[in-house]
Amino acid sequence: MEFKAAQNNFKIHTFGKYFSALSNEANLNGKEVAWLVFGVNDPKTNRGSDKFIVGTQFKKENEAMNKMKQELKEEMSNNLSFTEVTEKVIEGKRVIFFGIPAALKGLPTTYQGRAYGRTGESIDTLSTYEMKKIYNQTSEDWSKMIVEDATIEDLSKEAIKMAREKYKVKNSSLADEVDDWDDVTFLNKAKITLKSKITNTAIILLGNPESTSLLNNAQINVSWILKDQDNIEIDYEHFSAPMLINIDKIYNKIRNLNYRYIADDSIFPTETKKYDSYVLRESLNNAIAHQDYTLNGKINLVEYPNKVVISNVGEFLPESIEYVINSDTPSEIYRNQFLADAMVSLNMIDTIGSGIKKNDEYSNEENVPFTNL
Repeated sequence: MEFKAAQNNFKIHTFGKYFSALSNEANLNGKEVAWLVFGVNDPKTNRGSDKFIVGTQFKKENEAMNKMKQELKEEMSNNLSFTEVTEKVIEGKRVIFFGIPAALKGLPTTYQGRAYGRTGESIDTLSTYEMKKIYNQTSEDWSKMIVEDATIEDLSKEAIKMAREKYKVKNSSLADEVDDWDDVTFLNKAKITLKSKITNTAIILLGNPESTSLLNNAQINVSWILKDQDNIEIDYEHFSAPMLINIDKIYNKIRNLNYRYIADDSIFPTETKKYDSYVLRESLNNAIAHQDYTLNGKINLVEYPNKVVISNVGEFLPESIEYVINSDTPSEIYRNQFLADAMVSLNMIDTIGSGIKKNDEYSNEENVPFTNL
């Protein structure tokens, strides 16, 4: 419970931070609802005093209050809104009680993409420990779950062969041994299967297209969509498992033409690709690795005349893109840890936080003028 005088006004940006912080604190403390109370003096801001009612003029008109609630809802994750907003007249003064729901199980509440919590009496970014504590409330890592009716016959032999080659590149010291492993041993060593059982990860990366029907309430689907300058679709194609093979097919759909320009310090033209291949592949691979498959959504790669937009479903982990770019340490939290580990072993992604940083650097260099991912 947080008390604020808010006698005349209260900035909506500050309100959003308090909503996020109180929602997350309610979750961490096993409460269903937290309360933000306006019109009561907070003794923490006036040392030596007790709580006393001062009354508030905040959003007295219904229209103004409803507009504020809608604006706040649009900036909160998971479309969270107040459980109730109750006004009472106490000692002849107006007091407002805002009921704030606890963060959903396994999903910290964010405001404008950032999760907040309370540090002592202050509002600050939710700590990594607290964030991880909320994420760990979810059930077992979906990507690690066993697909009960699947066998190795549901995996593409071509994809397994490619996986071996990629694994040897990533683990050069084991190259000679890999050739002696049978497929079951290799898949276990590469952390694609679990104790010789087919996982959701195995279906995503190596499964035959028809094997995706074995997944429970999830789809493996990447759509490439080509649009013209008027935002009208002029071509499209859908791709499913095995993603290890289809990544290249998706990449090859993009019209990555040569671009010629003259730098300020030269009279000679420089030729480069319109989009950097590393940026495209890294973004697409990460969209696959970090998709929230429990939401049964798909990944979209939309190609416009001057940009490529790659999107997936699910909250960004752990906090925001800016946090990852500015942080000097890798993330401690991954949605699909088993899938991420498998993709690392196949040299598809890294898990040291460098991918997004590299994309940001490439996107801001002069020799990739139109990249927008």
